[in-house]
Amino acid sequence: MKLKFCFLLLLCPIFRVWAQENITAKGLQPGDKVPDLRLAISNHQPTYVHLSDFHEKVLILDFWATWCAPCRVMIRKGDSLNTAFAGKALILPVTYETEQLARPVLTSIRKRIDRVSPEIFHDSLLHRLFPHQSLPHYVWIDGTGTVQALTEAGEVNANAITAALAGQFPTRQKIDLSMPYTDNQPLLVDGNGGTGQFLRYHSMLAGYIPGLTPGTTITRYDTVKGQKFNVRNVPMLSLLRMAFGDRGRYFAPSQFIIQTKDSLSLTSKLTGSAYTEWLSAGHGYTYELLLPPALATRAYPIMHADIDRLFPQYKVSVVRKDSTCLVLVKTCEMDHFRSAGGEVKVAVTPFGCELHNSSLAQLLMRLSHQYLQLYPHPILDGTGYKGRVDIEFSASMSNVAAINAGLAPYGLKLVEKNAQADFLQVADNPDYLQTKP
Repeated sequence: MKLKFCFLLLLCPIFRVWAQENITAKGLQPGDKVPDLRLAISNHQPTYVHLSDFHEKVLILDFWATWCAPCRVMIRKGDSLNTAFAGKALILPVTYETEQLARPVLTSIRKRIDRVSPEIFHDSLLHRLFPHQSLPHYVWIDGTGTVQALTEAGEVNANAITAALAGQFPTRQKIDLSMPYTDNQPLLVDGNGGTGQFLRYHSMLAGYIPGLTPGTTITRYDTVKGQKFNVRNVPMLSLLRMAFGDRGRYFAPSQFIIQTKDSLSLTSKLTGSAYTEWLSAGHGYTYELLLPPALATRAYPIMHADIDRLFPQYKVSVVRKDSTCLVLVKTCEMDHFRSAGGEVKVAVTPFGCELHNSSLAQLLMRLSHQYLQLYPHPILDGTGYKGRVDIEFSASMSNVAAINAGLAPYGLKLVEKNAQADFLQVADNPDYLQTKP
């Protein structure tokens, strides 16, 4: 049976129809056959198809997420390639996120595209078959249902697809090891003196650990378990950002003052496998601090002492100074954003903001952490308002003018002005340089 796709249809996997016990932690690799999965195309009434319906085509699974900026760029490119290779190849976006979250982002991305590909939302099965640590992630499957390549975004282009249709798939494979990790146990102790269940305090520093998912975890304070802080496979500046993030401070790139001779070893603008190689060359760190309840209130001073002890070549401090800042201010005396109460909702996406019975801090935090993280000045709240707010608007959240257009009805505006802001200063330690052998 030959299947014709309507590009506006929705694909979603039916998870219950297939299970396989012998899939390893690495998942399916090049040369492995993909099970003939049953898929449901939803168009008011479900229509069921199988992976075998893609035979005699090149199928590229595009694993993406709304928070991944390169992924959003590649959605547009994928749609263009689908148009160019219609009937011969298909790039199929797959996300673990729900349709409710991901659909508005796709719609915004595709405003200027007439034809779009099908997509899979809320997926878990394909993610289990093809585990990965970084996005975007691409799985190339030939017409026989055999995995031929696992690649990064750079390999997804017209020339590569043309070659794949002739049987020559990308040879440069993505290096993306998978190592099980859980936030419920400390790092590196399972099987070494027990499971770690009796551990009450530890401070640990390691270098780059291949396969460990990068990230930061700060657990909630628990009266029995205490509190845990860790960063995994991050550069030095990310470690310092967590260690000096007390009182809710977040240091954006514009809030670092670097005065060291080896500044290029503290962070990097590389991406993909080049970034991974840079981390593994001595620039990546994994750090964990586990504290019992009695010590949890002293967590940040303890981390500061760890930094002094583990990295004596640096002097790290927080300095407050006058600087040009991007400040959220009120443009009128009335609080047009005061909340009417009700359910708490926070949804700040790349394409808009929706806050109900929430705080202005939620908006500013996401601008600093994500959408305006490369803005050249610190982002501050100058409203003085501490109550709950109701704010909703659509805008490109990486564009200050667009954000201001959305904030205008609420009497709010982001303006550049002189203000005092906290900066994280990293300098060479002259005492260490004098005593170094």
